[in-house]
Amino acid sequence: MILAHSLDEIASCLLRGSAATWGNFDGVHLGHQALLGCLTAKARSLGLPAAVITFDPHPLDFFSPGSAPRALTCTADKLAMLARLGVDYALVLPFNASFAGQSPEEFARETLVRSLRVKALVLGHDLGFGRRREGGFELLRRLGADYGFSVERAPTVGAPSGCEVPGPVSSTAVREAIRAGALEQAAAMLGRRHSVCGAVQRGAGRGGPLLGFPTANIDPGPLLLPPRGVYACLAKTDTALCPAAANLGLNPSFDHGREVLEAHLLDFAGDLYDKELRLYFLRFLRPERKFASPEELKRQIALDAAEARRIAGEAIADKNFAVLFPL
Repeated sequence: MILAHSLDEIASCLLRGSAATWGNFDGVHLGHQALLGCLTAKARSLGLPAAVITFDPHPLDFFSPGSAPRALTCTADKLAMLARLGVDYALVLPFNASFAGQSPEEFARETLVRSLRVKALVLGHDLGFGRRREGGFELLRRLGADYGFSVERAPTVGAPSGCEVPGPVSSTAVREAIRAGALEQAAAMLGRRHSVCGAVQRGAGRGGPLLGFPTANIDPGPLLLPPRGVYACLAKTDTALCPAAANLGLNPSFDHGREVLEAHLLDFAGDLYDKELRLYFLRFLRPERKFASPEELKRQIALDAAEARRIAGEAIADKNFAVLFPL
């Protein structure tokens, strides 16, 4: 997949035209996947590349800094998944005052027609574009008749069986499931296990010397985390995939005072400081609690690690492993 960051850059690539769509695509969930499947099929039928416009940072951060929801995926992961789904070109645009102030007609003329040379658009049902989201399907169809591009809606995707979600799969529904600790429901809507990735930082240094269980402290940045507690996870480094028991919370036994995400990697030896570590959340094990002594905490960590090893083993043996753990 070819990545561009400006209209001029993408225009130089799409001389023959494109089939295109746009959106935040946070999470690249089953609904997004269905839309992108329609897009790539349309592109192939026309002999054109499939192009996606997305935004970084989230548009809500422009209108009200700090108001954007916690992200399901970082931009790098989102782009990797778009590429895996057959997208040929991705245009990542900053959502700024110039972009936000465009009328729907200006967006269509400058971005879709002049830069992407669009011949076909495939879009979701929650369409709104241009200044104050004034544009909709009917306007796009009229503009398409003027400029020579077609417009079609992708089908909505209902929540998978067992998901207590009203309406179609959406990024909002996935976020609500993760916030509620419903990891299986989130995985069903994402089509994969929810994960976070971040750099390993130096912690308080208690895990190995005091408890005998060294931990990797991860900074997940703006990514969405499940509720506080202890989780069975799979941890992925640049060289290994291994079971892990992760604690998300305030570490009350030591009065840490701020929320941290720390993972004890099983069957792993090596230096992880300043390296990227990905954690796939598999199952909630127990709430955080304060222990009377380091010895009591050590006994509980050993139990947590054993259970995490068992659950991770089941995940690795799952016939759908490659689909559920794609990154």
